[in-house]
Amino acid sequence: MGKGIRGDPPSEAVRSNPTAKVVLDHMIRESEYFVGIAQALLYQQTT
Repeated sequence: MGKGIRGDPPSEAVRSNPTAKVVLDHMIRESEYFVGIAQALLYQQTT
C-alpha cells in the first residue's frame, strides 16, 4: 500500500477502510492541484 502524507505508512484505520483511502487520495490530489494553480498565479505576478 502507499505511503502516508508525510511518507510514513498509512494508519490502521486507513488501511482497513477503503473509502477512507479513496477520500484521502482525492484530498491530496485536490491539494496538489490547488498548490499548482497558486504557484502559477504567483509566478505570473513576479514576471
